[in-house]
Amino acid sequence: HMNGDGNQTDFSLEVLKSCFEQALADDGVTINVDKYILGYDELYKFLNLLGTVFGWVATDVYNKMEVVREHRRGEHKDKYESVQGMLEYEVEANLIKHKAKDSSTGTRNLLRLHRALEYITAFLEGVPGMENCDKCCSMSQEAYKKTLMRYHPWVVQKAALMAMHMLPTKEGLIEKIVDKSDEEQMKKATETLNSAVSAMKKVYDITQQAYKE
Repeated sequence: HMNGDGNQTDFSLEVLKSCFEQALADDGVTINVDKYILGYDELYKFLNLLGTVFGWVATDVYNKMEVVREHRRGEHKDKYESVQGMLEYEVEANLIKHKAKDSSTGTRNLLRLHRALEYITAFLEGVPGMENCDKCCSMSQEAYKKTLMRYHPWVVQKAALMAMHMLPTKEGLIEKIVDKSDEEQMKKATETLNSAVSAMKKVYDITQQAYKE
C-alpha cells in the first residue's frame, strides 16, 4: 500500500500480526519456524523503513534468517519445522558447540533473531502511547537498553544509541506505515499494531522458555 509520500512500501502490519499469531500452534506451545520467519520478513521490511539507522540490525537479521531458511531447505528439514523440534534435534545431535563464533546451527541463529525480537517488540509497544510530535529516539533507546544492548560490545552500543537520534517522530513513523490523513486508517493501524505486539510477545516468551529448558 501507499504511504504519505506516495512511495510504495510493502510492509504490512496485518501480515506481521497474522504471521506471529499463526506462528504459535493451537497447542499454545509449539512455535512454527516458517511462520516465525515470515513474520520476521515483515520486521525486516520495517527495519528498512526506519532507514540507515537500522541498517546494521537489518543486515544482521537478514543473514540469520537465511541460515534458518537453509536448514528448512536442507536434508534434515523436517527437524526444523518447530523451534522446539529444532532445539531438541540440534542438542541431541551434538551440533551446538560452545563459544563457536561462526556457528551455522539453527539454534544459534534463531537465538540472535529472538534477542532482536525482544527489542523490536519493546520499541513497537511504546509507539501508540507517544504524542504525535514526540521523537522516537528516546523510546527506542530505552527499549534498546532494556533488551538487545546487553548482548552488544561497547562500540556497537555507542553507535546504536547515536544512530537512534536519526529516527523520525511518532507521526513520521506512522506515515511510513499508513496514510495519516485518514483517521480511520490510523485507528485501525494502532489496533493492528497492538495485536501484533501481543502476538510477538507470546512467541517471544514461549521461545524464551524453550531455550531455557
